[in-house]
Amino acid sequence: MGKEFSKGRGSLKTFLLISLILFLALFLRLHTLSQKSFWYDEACSLQFAVNQISAIFSDHYLTRPLYFIFLQIWTSIFGIGEFVSRLPSVIFGFLSVLFIYYLGKELFEKKTGIIAAFLLAVSYYHIAWSQQARNYSLLVFLCIISSLSYILAVKRGRLFGFCVYFIFAILAVLTSPIAILLFLFQIAILFKITHIGKKSWSIASFLVTIPVFALIFLLYRFRNYVFEDLHAAGLPGVSISRIWELFNVFSSGGGYVAQGATAHQAGSSVVFLSIIIGILFLVFYIYGVFAGFWNKRKSIAYCLGWFWVPFLVLILLGLFGFNCFSPKYMIFALPAYYLIIARGIAFLSSKAILLIALMGIILSSYFHLSFYYNPPDYSSWREAAAYVEKYIRGSDRIIIIPSPQITPFWLYYKHFSGDFSSIGNGINGKVRLVNGTWRKEFYDGKNLVTGIGLNGVKAFIRENADKKSDLWVIVSRYWPGLGNYRMFAEYLQSNYIFVEKKEFSFDGIEILRYKTAQ
Repeated sequence: MGKEFSKGRGSLKTFLLISLILFLALFLRLHTLSQKSFWYDEACSLQFAVNQISAIFSDHYLTRPLYFIFLQIWTSIFGIGEFVSRLPSVIFGFLSVLFIYYLGKELFEKKTGIIAAFLLAVSYYHIAWSQQARNYSLLVFLCIISSLSYILAVKRGRLFGFCVYFIFAILAVLTSPIAILLFLFQIAILFKITHIGKKSWSIASFLVTIPVFALIFLLYRFRNYVFEDLHAAGLPGVSISRIWELFNVFSSGGGYVAQGATAHQAGSSVVFLSIIIGILFLVFYIYGVFAGFWNKRKSIAYCLGWFWVPFLVLILLGLFGFNCFSPKYMIFALPAYYLIIARGIAFLSSKAILLIALMGIILSSYFHLSFYYNPPDYSSWREAAAYVEKYIRGSDRIIIIPSPQITPFWLYYKHFSGDFSSIGNGINGKVRLVNGTWRKEFYDGKNLVTGIGLNGVKAFIRENADKKSDLWVIVSRYWPGLGNYRMFAEYLQSNYIFVEKKEFSFDGIEILRYKTAQ
């Protein structure tokens, strides 16, 4: 009777703790959800969402269609807006916190699951991607679910469990092709650790072989779309600082707050705290690895493989010139990182030290999230488009530098209207689709709009030297490769009269107005 009562109290305590963590996770992901305007990547998501579903077969979204098809269905029902379009990512982020608890419980024990759920709930990096209309929150969720279904299938040895796992694993790969690294790791160790019968083994082998080779074939067949993604991302090469950045943002979020840029840097105290917390997390990570090998060797090995196999593969690809090493591409391994850290914290023998460690994490999260939720300036594409719309005249010309930034600008300039569906991602001259042809310059019925690529400055000057319209030059100064803009600035100073400069600093946007010298 006493044991049953104690067990009941323990279950109630766990339920209350998880409920509190889930409430905290939901609050942190909903807080200020609509305050920031969409940035380039989110605008590309919505550009596909307002298009025909067949557009997926002619764009780089073909390599990761699941989220964008889901977003298209979602926006067709609920419409487009900062809050409603980002809400699916909030939901997937919330569910990730819930299911990492179950995953931690299955791999280790209840205590590790609770701590892992707490770490993910207050994770600055996970919160940031759970507040964006991108596929990364869904990717984390599916990798957690596929890992959980994988572990349960391995433990129970039932074919149905493996079928469920394969479904979630394939969905994860269809969300981001980089998840195939986790999938292949799971397949590589599958038959070494399972104890299913000979007949089931043969069927499972067939189930494994078909999707693996099909996915590899599809990735090879559409490799140009993958390389286009990497080229568009403009990622730097692999370096020690880039590797440290991964652990730093996974641990504390890093020292910047912006959507895809480095618009606002935290104060020195927050940056210093970020470094300290990053080191502390690494200490707990190492401790969790060694502590786990005493009695949970297979579970630790699984988490190590989940994180380090993709990590090393991306490093090797970077060394061969395929620069795809980025924290956001590694985010599907974030749960594995937190699970081992949670194991290290849970293994602390002293409750006092455990509480001090958790308080340190809470304190770090508070400072970083305060900075994230309250940057010095929220102004971005929403405010920039409103400013242009208010003051532009019919004869003025709009110039976007670089051309990809036409996507977020036009989204707000046309107020999420159907006209947005003809706007491209700005890469390789895909500025606007006119009569089936992509053009980098078009007339919108009121103004001439031009998108200038990063290497197209000289050609633009040569082609437009005799055109005399007042200019609205919209520059995104954090975009990689803007060195050629200096040449364009010199041309403007020589041929036009500078009127004013307006800054929208959250995403590093500058609007410069010029009038003709005549």
